[in-house]
Amino acid sequence: MQSVSVLDNVVNFSDHMPVGLHLMFTSVPKLVSDSTATNKKVFMLHWDKGDPATYSHASGELLRDVTVLNVNNSHSTHVDADVNHCYTHIVHALKSAEWLSIPRIPCLSLKTF
Repeated sequence: MQSVSVLDNVVNFSDHMPVGLHLMFTSVPKLVSDSTATNKKVFMLHWDKGDPATYSHASGELLRDVTVLNVNNSHSTHVDADVNHCYTHIVHALKSAEWLSIPRIPCLSLKTF
């Protein structure tokens, strides 16, 4: 990890403060092709048909449980693991809020008009 910063931008009217991470990876995992994936029904998130108030409330409630990571004052020797752990919890909270408020609609099921 190169650096961590809290992005305090004047155009951000949210009560949430975005976090910026500058990470350096030594390798990138390869994507594995699954031949059975072609038989699965593909769904798409439709944020335009979701409930933004529910998403905002749910994400706020779920993100309260995420432990704030302070790597500048951390005495941990496992900063990478700490960042990964924090990142995993943030993503899980946001995905959970998404599941509660944003519909998944099968691709090609909606008309474009």
